[in-house]
Amino acid sequence: MQLAQSTIGFIGAGNIASAFMGGILRAYPDLAARIHISNPSAAKLDALKERYPALHTTSDNKDVARVADILFLTVKPKFYPAVIEEIREHVNPDTIIISVAAGLKIAFVQSLFQKDVKILRCMPNTPTMLGLGMSGLCPNSFLTEEDLTLLKELFSSFGTYEVVAEELFDTVTGVSGSGPAYVYLFIHAMAKAAEKDGMPYDQAIVFAAQTAKGAAEMVLSSGTDPETLTDNVCSPGGTTIEAVDVFKKDGLYDLVYKAQHACVEKSKKLSQ
Repeated sequence: MQLAQSTIGFIGAGNIASAFMGGILRAYPDLAARIHISNPSAAKLDALKERYPALHTTSDNKDVARVADILFLTVKPKFYPAVIEEIREHVNPDTIIISVAAGLKIAFVQSLFQKDVKILRCMPNTPTMLGLGMSGLCPNSFLTEEDLTLLKELFSSFGTYEVVAEELFDTVTGVSGSGPAYVYLFIHAMAKAAEKDGMPYDQAIVFAAQTAKGAAEMVLSSGTDPETLTDNVCSPGGTTIEAVDVFKKDGLYDLVYKAQHACVEKSKKLSQ
C-alpha cells in the first residue's frame, strides 16, 4: 500500500494529533480527505475542520477504527485501556496501530487488544508539526517490511526518525521528546540576557532563536562533533571563550545531565 492511498485515523484531537496532522498535510496536502479523527470535544473537532475542511470528524472512536489503515492513538496514556476496549473489535487485521503513549510498552498495548495487532511505538516531539520533528520508533514483530517502508515514508514527512530498541524509549523521551522545552529555556535565557544588555526583547528572541536553529543545522549538516564546533567558534582570549568558560565553570554539563536524567527517571516510573 502507498501512503497516498492510505486512510489515516486519529483517536484524540489534542496537541500531538495536531502536530502529526500538521506534518502529514505539509508534505501531503491531498491526504486531508483521507484523514478521520475522533474526539469527544466538538469544539476541538470544529477547530480542526475549520483549518482542514476536507477532514472527516466524529465523536465515535469506532467509526475511525473501522476505516483506518494507520491508526494513531493520540490520547493520554491513562485512557488507553478504555479506548482500546472500545475499538478492539472494530480494528481491521492489517491496521497499523501507532502508540504515542509515554511509558506504555508495546507488550502492554498488545495485551489490551487481546489479539495479534501491528503496533509501532513512537516518541515524537512538537516540532513534528513543522516537519522538523525527531521521532524514536520501535516496531513490534507483526509489522512487515512493506509496513515499515510505509511508516518510514510517513515519519519522514514529520522530520527525522531513528529506529531504536524499546528499552531506550525512556532515554528518547529525555533527549528529544522533552528536549524542545530545554532549548526553549536556553533561548529565553539568551534573550533575557540580551534584553538586560539593552536589546528589545522581541528582537532578542529572533537573534537567540535563529542562532539556535543555525547552530543545530551546523551540527547535523557538517557531521562535526559539537565540542569541535564550539572550539572553532572560540578564539583564545576572545569573547566567545569568555562565555564558554563561565558555562563550564558553573557546571552546564552537570546541570543538563541532572535535568535530562530526571526526565528519564520520571519516564521509567511511568513505565512501571
